[in-house]
Amino acid sequence: MSVLLHYASTVPISSAEAMGWLRAGVGVALMAAPGAPMRLTGREAPGGVGLLLMRTIGIRDLVLAWARWPLRARARDADTSR
Repeated sequence: MSVLLHYASTVPISSAEAMGWLRAGVGVALMAAPGAPMRLTGREAPGGVGLLLMRTIGIRDLVLAWARWPLRARARDADTSR
């Protein structure tokens, strides 16, 4: 029974915060230059649908990072109250 209590490792707040900033950076980069990752593959030039896909992924990453910031503040408040 005690094995079930510790089934997942904990992630330090600092690495979770770094991942949030990284995701926000990737989101902004994909929104600003959506064709750059597609050109790295060495295939044909990116078309309209591919550029829209990269921009959409960038928006998704930015929204997920933005949603993470209030949670980080709440976690920090919970840690200080212990």
